[in-house]
Amino acid sequence: VDKRLIDIILQHTQRLNQIIDTVLNMSRRKKAKAQIIEARGWFEDFLRKQPQFEQAINICQIEANAVFMFDPQHLQQILSNLIENAMQYETPKPQEPLIELRCYQHNKYIFIDICNIGEAISPQTASHLFEPFFTTRAQGTGLGLYMARELAQSNQADLQYLYLEQKMICFRLSVVGLDL
Repeated sequence: VDKRLIDIILQHTQRLNQIIDTVLNMSRRKKAKAQIIEARGWFEDFLRKQPQFEQAINICQIEANAVFMFDPQHLQQILSNLIENAMQYETPKPQEPLIELRCYQHNKYIFIDICNIGEAISPQTASHLFEPFFTTRAQGTGLGLYMARELAQSNQADLQYLYLEQKMICFRLSVVGLDL
């Protein structure tokens, strides 16, 4: 019984540490240091440096001409958070990538979509997704999507939740593209 209680205390301590670290990182966050991002090369580099995502991601479309301004560290943090969330909520199918990654241009905007197959989030839950400390997981802090949206906004971008007709849950990062 004592070991079980100690494990519970350790889990909650780790969770509180994670919350404190996240809040401190947000308060120390520096202004975005935007750089030119060439989507195809940046995404290839990002995935090469994130081997834990390799088996889970199916790259559907990354347009070679998609170029935009963004802080690379912020973009990495946003995408890592979205991919990790998608991995936790996806129902795995043997031998198939779980998550679709798309980056494409439409008119003047670049859209970066992280999508996975799943049931739609209820409208009530969806209305709270980006609020601080809102979570649907017992071990969640409720800060991941909030921070992702804050980082997006600090780069003059938008992050939104979409449910596509093909039973795809999608988080879309929208940023103004550059004409080079």
